[in-house]
Amino acid sequence: MVAGRTLALRKTFALANENRSHVGLLKSARQLEFSFVAYDYRSQQNECIFLVTPNRSASALLFLIRRAAYHRKAHSLMNDTCMLPLSRRLKEATTTTHETLDQSIMSRNMFATTQGYRDFVLLQYRFHQHLDPLYRHHVLADIIPDLATRNRFSMIHDDLKDLGEPLPAYETPLPTQDASTAAGWLYVGEGSKLGAGFLIKLAQKIGFTSSFGARHLAPDPEGRGTSWKMFREAIDQTVKLDAELCIQGAQDAFAHVRKYLSHSENIQTLP
Repeated sequence: MVAGRTLALRKTFALANENRSHVGLLKSARQLEFSFVAYDYRSQQNECIFLVTPNRSASALLFLIRRAAYHRKAHSLMNDTCMLPLSRRLKEATTTTHETLDQSIMSRNMFATTQGYRDFVLLQYRFHQHLDPLYRHHVLADIIPDLATRNRFSMIHDDLKDLGEPLPAYETPLPTQDASTAAGWLYVGEGSKLGAGFLIKLAQKIGFTSSFGARHLAPDPEGRGTSWKMFREAIDQTVKLDAELCIQGAQDAFAHVRKYLSHSENIQTLP
């Protein structure tokens, strides 16, 4: 009878390439309900395992095999994710949001006219007003090189003056004193400097440059790529930051930019 059931299971439960690991998992879990474990060694990959008990139906066995596979994959994925550098985890957690936001900005043709560009700089002002105190964060100053000099908020002030725009009403900074949450916000701000290399070319077409109206789009002195690499390496190498709080901070930062963008025509009066 065992041989017959093994043959039936061979046709039903051929789970390719991973089943050797499933067997090991089931053995290590000491699941006593399995009275017999047979291997099919005909494949170099050990592509099939057959789990046979006198008291379980084929459907019940299939569920247990799949459950074992799920837990193995989940455990593996968790380990792989936790081993990723913080900057990579931030990127993977925010890529879709970031791309959607970029598309929204470009779809509004904010670099087609002076008025559109005005709205863009006001958007930047609102966002960087929240970033401004984070560039003086005492914990992050010990982690991120030249943190204070990375701040572009004063440049945005000057750009608004060039545009003849009054500064928007002061808004109380968001509660991001926690270093990890603050690092997530700064990840968004520092990362935007890479995209600014493209945006400044669009600004130049309507008369704004790194010395007039588009100062905040200019690269850091060491260059865009080098500056970003230094920031990335700094947050990747420290043990002082909590990854989950960093990710939440970055997601919150993108959410606020989306909010400001959706009200760009009234951006000076947003609450």
